[in-house]
Amino acid sequence: MQITTTLHKAARVYPNNMATEFADRRQNFSALIYRVSCLAAGFKSLGLKPGDRVAMLSPNNDKLFEAVLATFWAGGVAVPLNTRWREREIADALVDSGASIFLVSEHFTKIVTAQTTFQSAKLICFDSAETGCSQRE
Repeated sequence: MQITTTLHKAARVYPNNMATEFADRRQNFSALIYRVSCLAAGFKSLGLKPGDRVAMLSPNNDKLFEAVLATFWAGGVAVPLNTRWREREIADALVDSGASIFLVSEHFTKIVTAQTTFQSAKLICFDSAETGCSQRE
C-alpha cells in the first residue's frame, strides 16, 4: 500500500469534505488530489525518478503538505530540512541527501543565496505564486 492510497480513497469517498485549512486557504479533497497530482507531474517533468530525493525548506503549512504528498506520488523521497538551520547546514544536507530537487518556500529565499551549494539540485521557490497548476472550478 502506498502512502497516497489514503488520499485517493478520501478524494473518491469524500470529494467535497475539507482536506486542508491554513490561514485563509481552504480546500476539499477533490482540489487537494488535483493539486498533488499536478505537482507530482511537475516533479516528473523535471526528471524525478523513483527513489530520487526532494529536499524541502518550508514552514509547516498546507503547501509543504502538498509537496510531501506529491513527492511520494511521484515515487520520490521527501527530505524536509530544519527551518532553523543556517545556510551552511542546509548546503551540507543537500549534498548529503543527494537531492535532485530543492523546494524553498518564499519565506526562506533570503537564507538560500548564490553561495549555497546546490550540487545538481534544481532550485524551485514553490509557494511564491499560483502558477502552472490552478485549482479547478
